Amino acid sequence: MAFGALVLGPALLIRGGILPYLAAVDEAERQLSGERLLLERELAILAQAAEYPQAFEAVAAQLLTATSRLLPGETPAAAQRGLIRLLERAAARGPALLTRVAPLPARRAGPGLIRISARADGESDLEGLLTVIALIETGAVLLQIDEIRIAARETGTAAAQGLVPAPHEVLAFGFTVTGIALADEVGGGRVDTAGAGASAASGTSARPGEAARGSVGRTP
Repeated sequence: MAFGALVLGPALLIRGGILPYLAAVDEAERQLSGERLLLERELAILAQAAEYPQAFEAVAAQLLTATSRLLPGETPAAAQRGLIRLLERAAARGPALLTRVAPLPARRAGPGLIRISARADGESDLEGLLTVIALIETGAVLLQIDEIRIAARETGTAAAQGLVPAPHEVLAFGFTVTGIALADEVGGGRVDTAGAGASAASGTSARPGEAARGSVGRTP
C-alpha cells in the first residue's frame, strides 16, 4: 500500500501540476513571439513613415497620368461622343471615309470605370487604313482596336475614290474601338448611351456622293 502511494503520488503530481504548467509556459512563449513579430512590423512602418509623403506624391502622379489617358466626359454619353470625335480626327488624317459609326453598350470595367466601345466602318486605301489604326493606337487616349475586317472593293463611293489616289485599291474596312472612362455608377453592368449613339449616327454616316465630316484630302 505504501509502495503504491509512492508510485501513484508522483504520477498524479506530474499530470495535475507539472504538465499544465509546461503547457501554459509554451502558450505564453507563443504569444510573446507573436507580439514581438507585431512589434517588429510596427517599428518597420514607423521607420518608413518619413517616406510616405514622397511615395504618396509618386502614386498621385501615376494616377493623374493614367487618368489623362482615359476618355474625357463626365457621363457615359459624353465619353461616347469623345470616342466618336477621336475616330473622326483619325479618319481625317488618314485619310479615310467613315461610312458608319455605331456605338456599342458600355460595360463595367472595374470600380468606378466603364468600357466605352464603338464599331466603325469605312473606306480607304491600305496606307490610309494603316495610318488611321496607328493614330488610334498611339494617341494620347488609351484605345484598343479589335475585330478588324478588311475587304477589297472594285469601286468605292465617289467620296472614297476622291480620297484614294490612283492606282491605289479601295478597301472596305471595319473594326471595334474600345476605351475606358470614369464613372461613379454603372447600373447592371450597362450604361445608357442612346443619346451618344444618335449623335454618332447622324454625325459620321456618309450620304451618297458626300464625304463624311472630317474626311478630307490626304495629309502630307
